[in-house]
Amino acid sequence: MNILIWHPIYVLGGGLQILLNLAKHIAQNDQINSVHAVISANYDKSVLSYLQSYGITVQLVRTTKFISYYAEKSDVIYVIWPHGIRDFHFSKPSVCIYQDTIWADSYGAHSTSVFIQSMDSHLHDVCNGYSRIIVTSEYTKKRISELVKGQFDHKIIVIPHVATEAFEVLGGNFALPNHLEPQNYLFYPANVAEHKNHLALVKALVLRKSKKIKLVCCGYGTEQLADAALSQNPYINILKKYISDNDLLSSGDLIALGYLNDQHVQYLLDNALGLIMPTRAEGMGLPVHEAINKKLPVIASSIPVFKEHFEHRSQSILWIDPDSPNSIAIAWDHLCAERDHFFQLAKLNLDSNCNWEDICERTILLFREAAKSFCPTAPPSEKFKPLSSFCSVKTYVKKAVKKCLMCLGLSGY
Repeated sequence: MNILIWHPIYVLGGGLQILLNLAKHIAQNDQINSVHAVISANYDKSVLSYLQSYGITVQLVRTTKFISYYAEKSDVIYVIWPHGIRDFHFSKPSVCIYQDTIWADSYGAHSTSVFIQSMDSHLHDVCNGYSRIIVTSEYTKKRISELVKGQFDHKIIVIPHVATEAFEVLGGNFALPNHLEPQNYLFYPANVAEHKNHLALVKALVLRKSKKIKLVCCGYGTEQLADAALSQNPYINILKKYISDNDLLSSGDLIALGYLNDQHVQYLLDNALGLIMPTRAEGMGLPVHEAINKKLPVIASSIPVFKEHFEHRSQSILWIDPDSPNSIAIAWDHLCAERDHFFQLAKLNLDSNCNWEDICERTILLFREAAKSFCPTAPPSEKFKPLSSFCSVKTYVKKAVKKCLMCLGLSGY
């Protein structure tokens, strides 16, 4: 089989890890003849070089359209991140990973009726358009089924992406900031989105009794927490005011590092007293998976997807109510007071009994199922080359008009 990996959306975190790990194993699998990856031009050269080192041909794009053009020589289209992609006119069998239903599980200030309706419409389009849909938890499958009234359950397959092997890490050396000591902080790697729940966490930081243990945050948006200027994001401004009113930055209780590459994140996790994850909703929770693999204690929200993946793997998880700063503060103090006990429990953490090769084999099986059952719902799109790369607007329009006239039998006009 020849596989097209269609990944025109620039994402980091779990989306990038799936790209790096699965692309590698798919390319090395004996059932696969070739892998062509069309990825966002916003990725840096390290991602490009990494994929090419496994024999994957890579093309950089700045468009989310024209899938059919790029898929011409492929047998199956594999979409790692379908969110934000609106081109569903597939000329080939297609498989995607639908990461989560956070948009329906945790409302924030952005959750207007227009936004919710748009996301709901997109989910229906995904279910209609793709041949098979991979989800990483039974919970996500259940939520999708509820949202689309069970119409597409036959297409949705659960494959947890919780491999025992360490994730691929791209990046340089890193050392702890001077004011940090190993096991003297709890670590939260997350962008500042509302569902990530930083506000409840900083409120818990004020309530906690174990004042010597700091909170280290990294991820997009956290750099703004230490910036004097107001943000364009209202939620970040609410956070900034609470942090300022309680002197959390000036006291050193909170350390906000901004976006860090994977190498830096892994180093901070390795040296932490534990991971703290107060998020209200997730697709899977890769930081929790990583912490369990590293034999670290975890403070985590008692949400269904975390319980599904991690409750049976670790006795060193302190479960919290993400909507209660008091619940978070109590768990914080408990871990700090009984750190030796929880580290002993963490030594008993279980592996996921799954590796990337297993996940790859199950994914390729779905490729074959998709190819076997594929029935085009619309004729393949005309193979015009992407406008931005090959022709002017005027030329493109003239070609389109000419083709329409030919279809109407008016080519002589």
